Amino acid sequence: MALSGLAQRVVVVAGATGGIGRAISELYVREGCKVALLGRTEKTLVELQSHLLELANKEHAENDKQLSAVYVATCDVTDSPSVKKAVTDIIANIGAPDILVNAAGVAEDGLLLRSSDKSIQNNINTNLIGPMVTSRAVLPPMLRKGGCIINIGSVVGTHGNVGQCAYSAAKAGLVGFTKSLSKEVGSRGIRVNLINPGYIETPMTAHIPQEKIDKIIQNTTLGRLGTTDDIVQAVRFVSTCTFITGQVLHVDGGLVL
Repeated sequence: MALSGLAQRVVVVAGATGGIGRAISELYVREGCKVALLGRTEKTLVELQSHLLELANKEHAENDKQLSAVYVATCDVTDSPSVKKAVTDIIANIGAPDILVNAAGVAEDGLLLRSSDKSIQNNINTNLIGPMVTSRAVLPPMLRKGGCIINIGSVVGTHGNVGQCAYSAAKAGLVGFTKSLSKEVGSRGIRVNLINPGYIETPMTAHIPQEKIDKIIQNTTLGRLGTTDDIVQAVRFVSTCTFITGQVLHVDGGLVL
């Protein structure tokens, strides 16, 4: 079954409490979806759940949309049993997933020569293995009805960056993963795409020194950093365009040109 409208679709957002994940979760709530929030910290997830339910009530009152459901599933995306249990609970409580957004990510920066094994493994496990684990977990119900998987990568997965060897390698790996999985499941009506943000104003990028920010803006064709709304617009497009799969969409203001 092809996905077009979003109302009452069951959406799983992995990494929901991050800057981009939070904005994506808000998008689906506004569209009247049933949203499952995945993350490692229950307290933060519950706080986001409360915010999203308030947003849902407001949208319902103003636009007469069907009220969204917001469900919390605490898990580590790199831990397969944890993710499987979360998906089982999601199915039991709000239904089988129609859309999965892999927005969980970490960026442990440092020159490779000085990087610890733990830092390298954490970058790879969270940014690359995690999306594989969560995608595998939602595929069984999606195989029966179709669906949409959206991976959130990074512009550095395309052009690399000093001090981000492991992070860049993990995000580059999402390209091959996205294209390969799209070929494996396309015949069952499941689309898989990758969105590569440029530098977006989020807590993850707030630590970047201003002189580096100025240089990034100078090298960005549109002359500014991106916002989470820029990513949200791309996510909505990929969620609803039913003839796009296996693609890498750069939302970077022209940084990689």
